[in-house]
Amino acid sequence: MKPSNGQTPQGPLHEEALQALREAMGGVIAEHKRLGMPLIIWRDGKVVELSPEEAEAEYNAAKAANDAAQLP
Repeated sequence: MKPSNGQTPQGPLHEEALQALREAMGGVIAEHKRLGMPLIIWRDGKVVELSPEEAEAEYNAAKAANDAAQLP
């Protein structure tokens, strides 16, 4: 939930929650890859089917961008 002032929450608990979400996403992608099943996601108001390889590539790109943003 966003604070009433419209700012995105920050702090250690927020970072832990984001890290848990990232790890869960990685696990879901790995499981779909193992089973050879596509991932069904909601993107830009539409249902989209991604192959596990496409999802993994997007996940890795987002992870690399996030890691680069964390550098001092």
